[in-house]
Amino acid sequence: MAFDKSVFAKLAAPTVPMTLTQGDASVDLLLCYDMNAAKAVKSALGKSLFSENDLRAMDPSDWPTVVWAGLQCHQKGITVEDVGSIMNPGNYQYIVGKCMEALTISLPKGTVDPKAEPTAKPASAQ
Repeated sequence: MAFDKSVFAKLAAPTVPMTLTQGDASVDLLLCYDMNAAKAVKSALGKSLFSENDLRAMDPSDWPTVVWAGLQCHQKGITVEDVGSIMNPGNYQYIVGKCMEALTISLPKGTVDPKAEPTAKPASAQ
């Protein structure tokens, strides 16, 4: 029996829509912070999406990379430079707010410590 890869679409991390508009131009985008996005941010910036301290320490110049990583699941052709060219002081707060919304819905619910880094080892049963 062959593996049906289409099931992955049903299991994908949740997405948050984001619409950017300037004048009569508008684009609808989807932000999704899956583990691929987390890896891309860690690789590019050395910062973790799972660390509240790292998120708070983000410089405004870090955010195009964070946005780019969140767009890769649904809009693979967009580059960091593309994202940087559409971000400006007028839409910065909106875009970062949408990123935080997408990150928040991607995190597990319950008693997870948002400051803790995930580990490769499962927790021991007590």
